[in-house]
Amino acid sequence: MSKKILFLFLLLPFFQHTYAADKNTPLAKFGFIVLNGGTIIIKAQLDTISDTLNFILDTGCGGISLDSATAEDYKIPTTKTDVNVIGIAGKRLLSFAYNHSLTLNGYKMDSLQFHINDYEILTAANGLKIDGVIGYSFFKRYIVSINYDESVITVYDTANFQYPKNGYYLYPLIHPLPHQDVILSDAKTITSNLIFDTGAGLFALLNNKCAKESGLLFKKRKRYNILAEGIGGKKQAELTVINKVKIGKFSFRNVPLYLMDDENNVTGYPSGCGLIGNEILRRFNVIINYAQSTIYLKPNSHYFDLFDYSYTGLSVYSIDNKVTITEIMPNSPGEKAGFMPEDIIVAIDNVLINNVQQCKTLFQNTDKTLMVWVLRDDTTKFLRLEIQNIQY
Repeated sequence: MSKKILFLFLLLPFFQHTYAADKNTPLAKFGFIVLNGGTIIIKAQLDTISDTLNFILDTGCGGISLDSATAEDYKIPTTKTDVNVIGIAGKRLLSFAYNHSLTLNGYKMDSLQFHINDYEILTAANGLKIDGVIGYSFFKRYIVSINYDESVITVYDTANFQYPKNGYYLYPLIHPLPHQDVILSDAKTITSNLIFDTGAGLFALLNNKCAKESGLLFKKRKRYNILAEGIGGKKQAELTVINKVKIGKFSFRNVPLYLMDDENNVTGYPSGCGLIGNEILRRFNVIINYAQSTIYLKPNSHYFDLFDYSYTGLSVYSIDNKVTITEIMPNSPGEKAGFMPEDIIVAIDNVLINNVQQCKTLFQNTDKTLMVWVLRDDTTKFLRLEIQNIQY
């Protein structure tokens, strides 16, 4: 083989994508919202039901699911099984609802097999009714473009798709979740296989066993106790910062990091170590192509958004449409301020609080003292909450 032919042969992998995105004909196009933490919510109609339901768009879900309360409300027949669904926060036996459809802005997807799960905690944590999660069953059928600048998702057929120019390609292993090698640097530098999880409202999460056995993190790193929510319920975790996370050619420094014991080994340790959440992924406009095991990234207007380093130690939920404190971490700013479980937050810095998302946004003011009015036993109390910065 001549040197010229060998050179061309080696270049072939770099020319496997074609460009001219304006020639693509979308199958569907619809808007979405991003909740505090980065979780994507899209609206869809189930079967012939006229109501519009809220679904999390989640590459970290191995199928498609429906909330048990939603299934009960709309009298959806379900079938019990002995199959477990496993998440970071635990596992549960599954029921299924077979052969249903979802309609996204006029585009109908048929022959969907929903597994039934209880999303009461996710609903309370987000202050928005979560009717289900759309995952692998959706992504395996289409090419999905997520434009965070325009808050628009566009769905294409997998045949003859042409990519926009000037993007960067990742080639994750899809099994059935997208796993990508990511470089993590702190006390040590390691390359680890992480799940790309658009349904995770956080920056990054690592299996505690992986972090410990690799010696990744500096021992001097402060860790802050928190509660995280997921499939299976609530889960104790720790919050800290890692010096550097590098995905392909993109590097992020001083990234907030969750550490969690993973008893069910959802992260697949030792081959896997954790996940990258949507607080990082939303900084790119993304095209997800499961058929070709390709994720296309292009930095967007959120690329340089500041990271959230705030810590209160408070768990805030929507209970009976009231923004309510449910747990307070020991020795946290919330405990020192005098918060108690079942406190209802009425106002923060003279701003009336109407929902959980509004409250969580105001709690992101690091190194600031907030004036918080709470309702406790039918009595209004005034508390001073000093938001802590986890970088220090």
